[in-house]
Amino acid sequence: MPLPLMLIAALLTPSPTHSRLPSPPHRLTAGQVTVTWQVDGDRLRCTLAAPTAGWVLMGVNTQAGLDGARLVFTRVRNGVVEAEVHRTDFTFPAPFHKRVTTLGGVEDIRDLKGEQRDGWTRTAFSIPRVPTGPSHVPLKAGETYHLILAWSVSDDFEHHSRERVSAKLSL
Repeated sequence: MPLPLMLIAALLTPSPTHSRLPSPPHRLTAGQVTVTWQVDGDRLRCTLAAPTAGWVLMGVNTQAGLDGARLVFTRVRNGVVEAEVHRTDFTFPAPFHKRVTTLGGVEDIRDLKGEQRDGWTRTAFSIPRVPTGPSHVPLKAGETYHLILAWSVSDDFEHHSRERVSAKLSL
């Protein structure tokens, strides 16, 4: 094979490291919440922003609605960024969600950052696409999920949301 054709063939052949590159970032605004997400290997990197000094939430579910969803609550409280992963189940007593660590699951939230400024809470984090424990929704590249976005005026994760909207999340 002539040298120019060999170079073209080499450039077009996927390398083993190609699959490890992050996907292009996606952005969606639903209601007053903006979310970005990006598949990065075995992690899903996300940012959330909402017009509040309270918590901001992103939930993922395989079906429409809250029942069975994996919820990532985020907040900035006294200048400290915090996050918890909860699972919803309508057999639980109200508010119908529990922290996954109480259900035998593991919270593997990394890269946690955030700020409150000009009346907005903005947070960033990454979660595993295939989490540990029985109470999580695995996230597979190429699949579409039901996305739940919400925010509250309170930074108490048990406080009801001021706004909750749904959209589609494609990985």
